[in-house]
Amino acid sequence: MTTQRYTLGDQGKRGRRVWLDSATLLNNAGFTRGASYTKTFISADGYVNGAFSQNIIVLDRQNPYGFKTFKVSGKGANPVIDITSKKVSKHFAGYDFISVEFSQGRIIIQGSA
Repeated sequence: MTTQRYTLGDQGKRGRRVWLDSATLLNNAGFTRGASYTKTFISADGYVNGAFSQNIIVLDRQNPYGFKTFKVSGKGANPVIDITSKKVSKHFAGYDFISVEFSQGRIIIQGSA
């Protein structure tokens, strides 16, 4: 498991932006270019492998429940995950940075001071 800090981007009317483009971290976690994943927004009162005190986004390569999937984009061997929406803005209100935890098959994103 590896944790990295990123700046939360601003896309104006479209909302805040989570941009992950570290080829090494994404590839090692199984998020290679073209791979599908699910995206789940969990509020502070949610529960995943223990209690969380703030909102998180979970990206998961496994999809046992048939949730809507998204594709890892990018060029060549360089994967990119780009999440831009007003929902991201609301989810991470008050934060300018995010902490991203990479583990095999799963990425957890949370606000960071």
